[in-house]
Amino acid sequence: MPETHGRPDLERRCDLVRRAVTPPQTAVKSAERLFRPTTSLVLMDMLAPSSLQSCKILLVEPDPRLLEMLVESFVQRFDAHLTCVGSAEDALDVEVVEPHHIVVSELDLPVMDGLTMTQHLMDLADRPVILLAEEPGASQAIEAMRLGAVNLFPKPFAVSDLLDSMQQSLHKAQATHQMRAKHIRLRQLVRRVIRERRDLNKRIDLICRDLVGAHRRLVQRVLADEQDFQPEQFKSL
Repeated sequence: MPETHGRPDLERRCDLVRRAVTPPQTAVKSAERLFRPTTSLVLMDMLAPSSLQSCKILLVEPDPRLLEMLVESFVQRFDAHLTCVGSAEDALDVEVVEPHHIVVSELDLPVMDGLTMTQHLMDLADRPVILLAEEPGASQAIEAMRLGAVNLFPKPFAVSDLLDSMQQSLHKAQATHQMRAKHIRLRQLVRRVIRERRDLNKRIDLICRDLVGAHRRLVQRVLADEQDFQPEQFKSL
């Protein structure tokens, strides 16, 4: 059957339409890799306070007198849920069951020190950790910062400075939570756009196939009509 010029042109146009609505595979893979959900994001979502009044503070302090003073100051400033423990082991046990938004801890603790506890806390999830120490050395301060502690207060310290540092850390955590929420919404939007474009491409592909099939049948019918048509001069012969 002879080839016509209309059919390739129609197929070429359909192909252009398909390519126009289909995102490049490299872009799709990059977007999926970029916006893949991670466990750390899920854990961090639990550790972001919606407000300073709803935050949860973990205080690790074995000294009863300092503990009492800090508890009174924390409650007055933050009006938050406060958990008090006397050792790093108890702090880690509490964090596994109920993560807190911020941890304030003594550096010199029995059995496990505050630096080792900070490392374990960061392994669980990233959250502000503030350490208190009696004449800390430069190496301890450097190690604390390296492990992720936001501040190290040498004793004696002004409680107001500690409270200000805690408030700044909580505000920063709240801002990070808001940025993460925007990131999650953007990830969901990108996935929705990619999914809808894929569905649209499938529909257009089906429509193009129907158009090509209809065009083929039309060409066949025209050719059949041309073969059946005989001019009057041939009929009279």
